Amino acid sequence: MMAGYCIYKETLLLVATGITKLDVDQSHNSFASDIEVINLEWTANRCNFTKAKSSQLVRGAAGAVFASDGILLCGGSKLSDFTPSQWELNNQCSMLGDISQDPLLTLSSNEGQSWTGHVLNHGSSNYFFLLDAYSNTELIQWGTKNDSNESNLNLIDSTDFLGTQFNKYWCTCKIDESNILMMAQSFFWNYNINYDQWTPTTVADLTLGNFYCGCLDEPGKPGSRRIVITGGIDMDVRLDKDPVVNPTKTHIVTLESYPSTILTQPSSWNEGPVFPTFLARASSVSHEDSLFIVGGHDANDVMQTKIYRFSCQSLLDCSWVVMEQELAVGRADSVALIIPNNFADCA
Repeated sequence: MMAGYCIYKETLLLVATGITKLDVDQSHNSFASDIEVINLEWTANRCNFTKAKSSQLVRGAAGAVFASDGILLCGGSKLSDFTPSQWELNNQCSMLGDISQDPLLTLSSNEGQSWTGHVLNHGSSNYFFLLDAYSNTELIQWGTKNDSNESNLNLIDSTDFLGTQFNKYWCTCKIDESNILMMAQSFFWNYNINYDQWTPTTVADLTLGNFYCGCLDEPGKPGSRRIVITGGIDMDVRLDKDPVVNPTKTHIVTLESYPSTILTQPSSWNEGPVFPTFLARASSVSHEDSLFIVGGHDANDVMQTKIYRFSCQSLLDCSWVVMEQELAVGRADSVALIIPNNFADCA
């Protein structure tokens, strides 16, 4: 084992940005500036992020591992430069920890306060696919280095996907390096980078809005993917508050190949274990055959430090487990993603 580095490959969970309390009058004290790195394999092991000491003050941003440079942050919202107690939307991309006023890239959309993102390693290029709370999509392409030895970012596409029809009540996951799956109540859509278009994929028997989902490896079946959805919202009674994940059944389906007609058959979905608690504005991370739900706040608006892990031994033998590892600071609307081992120094 190399001194100072964790011995497991890609088992480090980075959690950064977000808010630590729900203030009526927001202030800088509401934001989380600490960057946490948690070893998902060792319960007693804490790590330090080596690319930055603290994060910029932003919530609801999307993050991605940006080559060897660090973590790229895009979108979200921040406190207004002109009215400190008011939010303003952030349409900029910058590196985690960069507090300068010069963004690496400016997004076309300035509507959605919450973003989700996935990296697609497609052909000879890398792409950062972004979707905001109002279904606007952005596609960012990056190269490795240019003549000035700097990373290249290029916004190559911006699309108003479905307007405000599915405002906030959806989740996305990455099927493979070409396909993103969006699940919004009973509507499923697939984005394919080869054709740069959205295609309706299915109408499933899921009547609640979905908040946490994952595209996971199917144990023992190389090339197969497992789609996992949990949570929901009663649209009639929760529109005046933050939606929370109700402790409802988890829905599971296996894709032997993709696209697959199995998605068009609601009977093909299996019910899994009940999610353990009420939770809102947490972050979800898919990694190999597990789905992790991180942070968020409960029905009483108390910030949470717990990390929940969903995994299966077989299709019908699945469970939610509260991990021994947890956040040092409870937070919501944060960026959470798996990072390479060389991005952190682990004691």
